[in-house]
Amino acid sequence: LLRRGKGKNGGTDLRQKLEAVGLVLPPGRRKATSVSMLTSLVEAEAQDLANQFTKVCQAIFPSGELAHSTFQSRESMQHRRPGEREELQRSVQASLNLAGEFREMLERYMTQEVADRNSADIQLTGLRSFSLITHSFGVPTISGVMSVFQNYLSALLALASGLPVATNNTATDEYGQAHYVDMPPPNHSHYS
Repeated sequence: LLRRGKGKNGGTDLRQKLEAVGLVLPPGRRKATSVSMLTSLVEAEAQDLANQFTKVCQAIFPSGELAHSTFQSRESMQHRRPGEREELQRSVQASLNLAGEFREMLERYMTQEVADRNSADIQLTGLRSFSLITHSFGVPTISGVMSVFQNYLSALLALASGLPVATNNTATDEYGQAHYVDMPPPNHSHYS
Protein backbone atom coordinates (compact mmCIF):
# COMPACT_ATOMS: atom_id res chain seq x y z
CA LEU A 1 0.00 0.00 0.00
CA LEU A 2 2.77 2.44 0.91
CA ARG A 3 4.79 1.48 -2.17
CA ARG A 4 1.78 2.22 -4.41
CA GLY A 5 1.19 5.45 -2.51
CA LYS A 6 4.58 6.73 -3.63
CA GLY A 7 3.91 6.16 -7.33
CA LYS A 8 2.25 8.46 -9.87
CA ASN A 9 -1.18 9.52 -8.56
CA GLY A 10 -0.47 7.21 -5.66
CA GLY A 11 -1.01 9.93 -3.10
CA THR A 12 -4.53 10.57 -4.33
CA ASP A 13 -5.32 6.85 -4.45
CA LEU A 14 -3.84 6.32 -1.00
CA ARG A 15 -5.85 9.23 0.47
CA GLN A 16 -9.05 7.83 -1.05
CA LYS A 17 -8.40 4.36 0.37
CA LEU A 18 -7.59 5.80 3.77
CA GLU A 19 -10.72 7.97 3.72
CA ALA A 20 -12.75 4.82 2.99
CA VAL A 21 -11.62 3.42 6.35
CA GLY A 22 -12.10 6.69 8.21
CA LEU A 23 -8.59 8.19 8.11
CA VAL A 24 -8.12 11.65 6.60
CA LEU A 25 -4.71 12.50 5.19
CA PRO A 26 -4.33 16.14 4.06
CA PRO A 27 -2.87 16.56 0.55
CA GLY A 28 0.47 18.22 -0.20
CA ARG A 29 2.09 18.12 3.23
CA ARG A 30 4.99 15.91 2.16
CA LYS A 31 5.97 18.07 -0.80
CA ALA A 32 7.58 20.62 1.55
CA THR A 33 10.65 18.42 1.96
CA SER A 34 13.27 17.75 -0.67
CA VAL A 35 13.13 14.57 -2.72
CA SER A 36 16.10 12.20 -2.57
CA MET A 37 16.93 8.62 -3.48
CA LEU A 38 15.74 7.67 0.01
CA THR A 39 12.26 9.03 -0.75
CA SER A 40 11.47 5.89 -2.73
CA LEU A 41 12.26 3.63 0.24
CA VAL A 42 9.78 2.73 2.92
CA GLU A 43 11.14 2.94 6.45
CA ALA A 44 11.72 -0.82 6.80
CA GLU A 45 13.81 -0.88 3.61
CA ALA A 46 15.81 2.14 4.74
CA GLN A 47 16.48 0.54 8.11
CA ASP A 48 17.58 -2.72 6.48
CA LEU A 49 19.86 -0.76 4.15
CA ALA A 50 21.39 1.12 7.11
CA ASN A 51 21.91 -2.15 9.04
CA GLN A 52 23.52 -3.88 6.05
CA PHE A 53 25.77 -0.86 5.41
CA THR A 54 26.88 -0.83 9.05
CA LYS A 55 27.63 -4.58 9.04
CA VAL A 56 29.68 -4.30 5.86
CA CYS A 57 31.61 -1.33 7.26
CA GLN A 58 32.29 -3.15 10.53
CA ALA A 59 33.51 -6.26 8.73
CA ILE A 60 35.47 -4.80 5.83
CA PHE A 61 36.47 -1.18 6.45
CA PRO A 62 40.27 -1.14 7.00
CA SER A 63 40.31 0.77 10.30
CA GLY A 64 43.42 -1.04 11.53
CA GLU A 65 45.32 -0.51 8.29
CA LEU A 66 44.49 3.19 8.21
CA ALA A 67 45.48 3.63 11.85
CA HIS A 68 48.74 1.80 11.17
CA SER A 69 49.43 4.06 8.18
CA THR A 70 48.68 7.20 10.20
CA PHE A 71 50.89 6.01 13.04
CA GLN A 72 53.76 5.05 10.73
CA SER A 73 53.69 8.42 8.98
CA ARG A 74 53.78 10.21 12.35
CA GLU A 75 56.60 7.99 13.61
CA SER A 76 58.72 8.51 10.48
CA MET A 77 58.76 12.30 10.81
CA GLN A 78 62.35 13.47 11.10
CA HIS A 79 61.75 16.14 13.73
CA ARG A 80 59.92 14.30 16.49
CA ARG A 81 59.56 16.17 19.75
CA PRO A 82 59.97 14.52 23.14
CA GLY A 83 56.56 13.52 24.50
CA GLU A 84 54.93 13.51 21.07
CA ARG A 85 53.67 9.94 21.46
CA GLU A 86 52.05 10.78 24.81
CA GLU A 87 50.48 13.87 23.22
CA LEU A 88 49.10 11.65 20.45
CA GLN A 89 47.68 9.26 23.05
CA ARG A 90 45.91 12.11 24.88
CA SER A 91 44.54 13.60 21.66
CA VAL A 92 43.28 10.27 20.35
CA GLN A 93 41.74 9.38 23.74
CA ALA A 94 39.92 12.75 23.84
CA SER A 95 38.68 12.21 20.27
CA LEU A 96 37.58 8.69 21.14
CA ASN A 97 35.63 10.00 24.14
CA LEU A 98 33.88 12.68 22.04
CA ALA A 99 33.06 10.20 19.28
CA GLY A 100 31.66 7.83 21.92
CA GLU A 101 29.45 10.54 23.43
CA PHE A 102 28.15 11.47 19.99
CA ARG A 103 27.42 7.85 19.13
CA GLU A 104 25.70 7.28 22.49
CA MET A 105 23.40 10.21 21.72
CA LEU A 106 22.47 8.62 18.38
CA GLU A 107 22.00 5.21 20.01
CA ARG A 108 19.73 6.72 22.69
CA TYR A 109 17.58 8.27 19.98
CA MET A 110 17.35 4.98 18.06
CA THR A 111 16.30 2.98 21.13
CA GLN A 112 13.66 5.42 22.35
CA GLU A 113 10.04 4.66 21.90
CA VAL A 114 8.32 6.55 19.09
CA ALA A 115 6.26 8.54 21.61
CA ASP A 116 9.46 9.68 23.33
CA ARG A 117 10.99 10.69 19.96
CA ASN A 118 8.08 13.06 19.43
CA SER A 119 8.79 14.95 22.65
CA ALA A 120 9.71 18.62 22.60
CA ASP A 121 13.33 17.83 23.61
CA ILE A 122 15.43 20.22 21.53
CA GLN A 123 18.17 17.60 21.15
CA LEU A 124 15.74 15.17 19.56
CA THR A 125 13.95 17.64 17.30
CA GLY A 126 16.82 17.81 14.81
CA LEU A 127 17.42 14.06 14.91
CA ARG A 128 13.71 13.41 14.41
CA SER A 129 13.62 15.72 11.37
CA PHE A 130 16.77 14.13 9.93
CA SER A 131 15.37 10.66 10.52
CA LEU A 132 12.07 11.52 8.84
CA ILE A 133 13.77 13.07 5.82
CA THR A 134 16.04 10.04 5.40
CA HIS A 135 13.19 7.58 6.05
CA SER A 136 15.01 6.21 9.13
CA PHE A 137 18.22 5.56 7.17
CA GLY A 138 20.32 8.50 8.37
CA VAL A 139 20.65 8.11 12.14
CA PRO A 140 21.64 4.40 12.21
CA THR A 141 23.99 4.92 9.27
CA ILE A 142 25.79 7.80 10.96
CA SER A 143 25.97 5.73 14.13
CA GLY A 144 27.57 2.91 12.11
CA VAL A 145 30.07 5.29 10.53
CA MET A 146 30.92 6.65 13.97
CA SER A 147 31.51 3.08 15.13
CA VAL A 148 34.00 2.59 12.30
CA PHE A 149 35.68 5.89 13.23
CA GLN A 150 35.89 4.71 16.84
CA ASN A 151 37.53 1.47 15.63
CA TYR A 152 40.12 3.57 13.78
CA LEU A 153 40.76 5.73 16.85
CA SER A 154 41.00 2.66 19.12
CA ALA A 155 43.55 1.07 16.80
CA LEU A 156 45.54 4.32 16.65
CA LEU A 157 45.47 4.60 20.44
CA ALA A 158 46.67 1.01 20.80
CA LEU A 159 49.56 1.65 18.40
CA ALA A 160 50.50 4.85 20.22
CA SER A 161 50.46 2.87 23.47
CA GLY A 162 52.78 0.23 22.03
CA LEU A 163 50.14 -2.47 21.71
CA PRO A 164 49.82 -4.67 18.61
CA VAL A 165 46.89 -4.08 16.27
CA ALA A 166 45.61 -6.50 13.67
CA THR A 167 45.76 -4.75 10.32
CA ASN A 168 43.65 -7.22 8.39
CA ASN A 169 39.91 -6.88 8.89
CA THR A 170 39.34 -10.15 6.98
CA ALA A 171 38.61 -8.16 3.84
CA THR A 172 41.17 -10.22 1.92
CA ASP A 173 42.81 -13.59 2.35
CA GLU A 174 46.54 -14.34 2.19
CA TYR A 175 46.34 -14.29 -1.62
CA GLY A 176 44.76 -10.84 -1.73
CA GLN A 177 41.36 -12.20 -2.74
CA ALA A 178 38.39 -10.23 -1.42
CA HIS A 179 35.99 -11.94 0.95
CA TYR A 180 32.53 -10.53 1.22
CA VAL A 181 30.63 -10.49 4.44
CA ASP A 182 28.17 -13.34 4.65
CA MET A 183 24.95 -11.43 5.22
CA PRO A 184 21.47 -12.86 5.48
CA PRO A 185 19.17 -11.61 2.74
CA PRO A 186 16.92 -8.74 3.83
CA ASN A 187 13.47 -9.66 5.09
CA HIS A 188 11.14 -8.24 2.42
CA SER A 189 7.97 -9.55 4.02
CA HIS A 190 7.34 -6.28 5.88
CA TYR A 191 7.84 -4.05 2.80
CA SER A 192 4.53 -4.67 1.07
